[in-house]
Amino acid sequence: MTLSSRLVYVLVLLVGASWAPLVKAQDQEAGRQAANENLSRPRLYRLEMKKGKGYVLCETLLKTARLLHPKGEYRPLEPVLTWKEILSIPGMAEPPWTDLDPLQHEALLAKLHELYEITRSPSYSNQLNRVDSFFAGHRYGSLCPRGGPCTLDLKDRRTTTLEGYRDFAKAGGRMRMYPVDIGSKEAPSPTALIQYEYVRYPDWTAFGITFDRTEWLGLTFYAKSDLSDRILDDATNIVHVGPDKRLLMYRGRPHILNIDTRVYLLAKYVPWPHWECEIVTLEADRKR
Repeated sequence: MTLSSRLVYVLVLLVGASWAPLVKAQDQEAGRQAANENLSRPRLYRLEMKKGKGYVLCETLLKTARLLHPKGEYRPLEPVLTWKEILSIPGMAEPPWTDLDPLQHEALLAKLHELYEITRSPSYSNQLNRVDSFFAGHRYGSLCPRGGPCTLDLKDRRTTTLEGYRDFAKAGGRMRMYPVDIGSKEAPSPTALIQYEYVRYPDWTAFGITFDRTEWLGLTFYAKSDLSDRILDDATNIVHVGPDKRLLMYRGRPHILNIDTRVYLLAKYVPWPHWECEIVTLEADRKR
């Protein structure tokens, strides 16, 4: 993953940040990093499991990473494992998705957008949220001034984001559903895990937004089983956005994986008890 694609990923991921100031801030960060290090030069790291010891998936991910990088050499922004490498692990696969028509579920998209309007502070009330950025970055790129905050009222943002959502659908963007129970045996909680995917990275270059990574770009959240609404437990219903987070099956069981490009690889078992795996990279000469 190159530095410019990381900047765009951060732009898409952060909640409540306005479009242009965040780009400016990330460009400044990029300048500082470029001045201090050669991002293409491999460095020696050691991998350490901080959570998940004894879980088969976590042990397998760590073993695979060590086999593929026997010298422990990574570039500074390189993930511990890529999606291609993860999907090559025996037992790892895409879920048995049910494909849906995004245009038939606009009301659910509106409910998802609403989630971010009721959970954030008033100071961010007119700024872009994750759903705005993911579906309509190309449209906001032309509406928001460069070098200044993007402050559009809610009505205008809902209209613009819905237009972007339709663009996504008409360009072949996928909407997929996988049924999963995130509760326990004593308190079951059947849900539908929804995942939107771009079939190819969007071409937003005309608006100064570029993606260099071509593996995958998606957005995942939990909805009610009948798709009438998002689930109401907002603390649980954290939307996963970007090229580094997705739902995969390991030995027939669902996990959300995060191949963060900076310091770690995460895996979370979706059903109860929601155990987690965390593998971190530390520079070999760094003390614990």
